[in-house]
Amino acid sequence: MSEPTALIEVAHLTHVYHAGTPHEVRAVYDVSLTIRPAEFVALVGGNGSGKSTLAKHLNALLLPTEGRVVVDGLDTRDPHALWEIRRRVGMVFQNPDNQIVATVVEEDVAFGPENLGLPPEEIARRVEEALRAVGMLEYRSREPHLLSGGQKQRVAIAGVLAMRPRCIVFDEATTMLDPEGRREVLDTAHQLRDREGIAVVHITHSMEEAAEADRVVALHAGRVVLDGPPREVFREARRLREVNLDLPEVARLHACLVRRGVQLETQALHPGELADQILRLRRAVV
Repeated sequence: MSEPTALIEVAHLTHVYHAGTPHEVRAVYDVSLTIRPAEFVALVGGNGSGKSTLAKHLNALLLPTEGRVVVDGLDTRDPHALWEIRRRVGMVFQNPDNQIVATVVEEDVAFGPENLGLPPEEIARRVEEALRAVGMLEYRSREPHLLSGGQKQRVAIAGVLAMRPRCIVFDEATTMLDPEGRREVLDTAHQLRDREGIAVVHITHSMEEAAEADRVVALHAGRVVLDGPPREVFREARRLREVNLDLPEVARLHACLVRRGVQLETQALHPGELADQILRLRRAVV
């Protein structure tokens, strides 16, 4: 079976801020990667690694200094394609309060479709579908300021969904949330990928969150240094340490036990996996 056609293609992308001035900064350098339909990609890296700069190229908030970004066949450098690109790739940012523009949840979700000039019945249909998809339909008449951080982010996600995107980029969208809010947003992201076939690009500092992705892309000093399934990337513990990244906590515990002579199986990334391995080992010993 052939691989799905690329949804987003990034080819030799370089981005320079303040080019030609004493304050010139090369934030991203010669980055090439492909994002496929319904793929969940975690983008990780330390501060200043270029994660957010790269993310803003995926829906043409920034344009390449060199190289190109193509979204569903549309070149981000084409000014005539700008609106369609931003409809197909939605962004959810770090602070949910900065993304909500209306005083009622359903009015906020309707904001994007209204700007498309859609008829009222289509807007109402999209608002209901989007709120149901993120589990917020019962809050449709609430005032956003009365919601929790995780609920606000889900409203922001619904606003993006109402535009019928093919990809959603979460630009550190869980950073300001408590553990429950983070879980709500991550569960919503997985559901959108699984049920709606929407690609997800999740930019995060959390290796635990990255471990849940289909693929992890690690950046350092504007370059891609690792790219692959989580188990492959997190086997590169030494390389990750060189670029100031760490393993997920469970993987660190697994590695510690192996160093101490515990005969565990393949690398565990999630608590349940490690618990199952330890339980099987105990049964084998007994």
